[in-house]
Amino acid sequence: MDFLSSGIIAAVAGGVVSYFVSKRLDVKKQMMEMRRVVYSDMNEQLSMFFSTNTNRNQDGFNILLGGLRKLQIWGSDEVVQKFNTLLYALDKKNNTQQDITTILYQETVLEMRRDVLGATDLSTSDIKVIGKIS
Repeated sequence: MDFLSSGIIAAVAGGVVSYFVSKRLDVKKQMMEMRRVVYSDMNEQLSMFFSTNTNRNQDGFNILLGGLRKLQIWGSDEVVQKFNTLLYALDKKNNTQQDITTILYQETVLEMRRDVLGATDLSTSDIKVIGKIS
């Protein structure tokens, strides 16, 4: 009888632990999906700053700032930090050199990949920038 009650207690305890682990994984999965969407949107918004974009928008910086608010909530600490540095470079009054802005963009994309995928073997030279970022 003692053996039977121990088995029941172990089964119940295992079920409770399994429930909470599963719940935590579901939350993590939802968070990563939200990050994927925010990062994809942010990369599209950044495309407005490429000289090759035929739909360049004067309000691009304001649109980008709207994306930044989402990024600050959902993005990883590292992505937020990289993006803040890129945003500073994109601000025309800071007169950041084109090659530095390009590298900052590439590093930001790589950091987004690391966050969502867990790792990346790509380097900045693998992230292609067609035209200038301005």
